[in-house]
Amino acid sequence: MPETTTPACPSDVEEKKGARTFGLLLMYLWCNFDVFVDGLAVFLYCCGMSVTPYKKAGTKLSRAATLIEEDIRARNLMPGDRYLSVEEVVEVVGLSPATCHRAMKLLAERNLLRRRRNLGTFIGEAAAPQDLPRGNVIYVLLSPDRQLGALSRGSLMDGLWRALPEASLQFLILPTEEEGAFIKNFIATIQAAGTLASIVAVSCSREAYAALRSVPVPVVVIGSVAPGEDQLISIDGDEKQAGWLLAKNFVDDGHRQFAVLMNEIWRPGDNLFLEGVQEALAEARLSVAALRVCALPDDQCLFDGQVRPLLREHHGPLGVICEGEWALRRLEELKGRDPSIDWRQLDVAVHVDAEMPDHDVRYPCTYQQVSVLEMSAMAGEIIVSLQRQRPILKRQILLPMALSQGVSAKLGDIQCAE
Repeated sequence: MPETTTPACPSDVEEKKGARTFGLLLMYLWCNFDVFVDGLAVFLYCCGMSVTPYKKAGTKLSRAATLIEEDIRARNLMPGDRYLSVEEVVEVVGLSPATCHRAMKLLAERNLLRRRRNLGTFIGEAAAPQDLPRGNVIYVLLSPDRQLGALSRGSLMDGLWRALPEASLQFLILPTEEEGAFIKNFIATIQAAGTLASIVAVSCSREAYAALRSVPVPVVVIGSVAPGEDQLISIDGDEKQAGWLLAKNFVDDGHRQFAVLMNEIWRPGDNLFLEGVQEALAEARLSVAALRVCALPDDQCLFDGQVRPLLREHHGPLGVICEGEWALRRLEELKGRDPSIDWRQLDVAVHVDAEMPDHDVRYPCTYQQVSVLEMSAMAGEIIVSLQRQRPILKRQILLPMALSQGVSAKLGDIQCAE
């Protein structure tokens, strides 16, 4: 008798199909577990959830992001500070470049990092400490291109502490772009934390000063401010007087041709310095053609390429005014490499940004008669007055400059150190 088969119940068929599908799904998740957990971790992290489940994920991406964040905290990096490249992060984290790149991209979405094309990676605003101190804190804002320049960090700190001995000092390098937006976000952060904050801005950009005009905390600028920003309180050496002293010194020595070597990144004080030079030449009834102004990069090759033609083309003695010791160093480097220039025809003078140098002065130079320590103490006293809502009678304080003749103005008379 032939066997007969009983048709399967439809419900049993559906149950087997569901079990098979569920099994395939489990097998897929097992084979692609890291991808699944990475995706879940990224989703939770980008939604602003606690970092704890993100760390528990244990995948390469999560470990890389966690290690990078821990590195930022451990090094006490603040918003605006430059961070490592992908290659450098690979050495710190010990994972592949692709994983480190993805982790940095993830942290950039969380605003812990800021990535700028052709500029590098910087610390984002979200990396600012959430538990900011509630005492008296002075934030010293520094320009990313010039930072402290000739100022001594130690003297700056000691001067501020002289007026505010209990204050906490924190140095903050501004980002290379969108400084105004960064400052506004940072001020909002410290206000939300209830911090009694003040700001000392050192030779910052015009964009930074424009943002500082409207912040609701005491602000003092160390450096010159541009026209239209005179509502900010500033302390600086008299840059116009410095330019006038150096040019007048050359005029009195009989010079009739002049060159001023400036930094290509100009600050308001640079305009005042150049005005002083032009004023001294006008008083001597010299024409505009007697003065050449060069805006130069602080890079030896580019510096040489622009200055060498100028020095070769001139006829007769030339008075070269270096607006900063950096330009003098570059000029001395050029002298050591190019004997074809008649260096004996050059007289050199330099403007020192701060007080009289503690080393031997080789060339004529102008310097502040007030030390960095005293200038910083003045800034601290102004902050105290602003905190106590006392009126400030003078908002732009110009410190007197002086001229030192040095050993010789002749660049060729002094052997440059190798």
